[in-house]
Amino acid sequence: MNILYYYNDDLLTTLYAYFRQTDLSIARGLCDKWEDATVFLQEKSLTDKLIIELEKCKNKKHNNIFSYLGMKKFKKGYLTYNELFNILYLLNSIKEIIYDKSCKIYTLGRLRMELVNYSNLVRKRIKNRKLCTLADNVEHYNQSYYHNFYSIDQIISASK
Repeated sequence: MNILYYYNDDLLTTLYAYFRQTDLSIARGLCDKWEDATVFLQEKSLTDKLIIELEKCKNKKHNNIFSYLGMKKFKKGYLTYNELFNILYLLNSIKEIIYDKSCKIYTLGRLRMELVNYSNLVRKRIKNRKLCTLADNVEHYNQSYYHNFYSIDQIISASK
């Protein structure tokens, strides 16, 4: 039996919105000046906060067979040990890359692929569909002015 770690919707939504914001900002930064994108990403950085929150909640293991079966059945509100480990590694990689002014395009492309994979995984684990829809429209670097985008704070405050 795998160890499952329970996380509330607010934390998972913040994580999803941050991954999506970073992915979209990297995509726009590759088409524009990367230095400008790094300034935006540094201002919006939540990596340290998310790492602390994920580590703090790491103590909430669910080894109980009933909670394990309930979370597995509904596939909501949890991360497995391997997923958590990879997400923490990804957050540390984001932290390094946004402070690197001369990052290679290959590295950014690879990071984007990982961001998409894990943001989709985290999105599936969020119970509140309204929050997912708002997080899909998170603000990002070089965004269009013809669409409504929301900050991560606005998305989380909508859940309360």
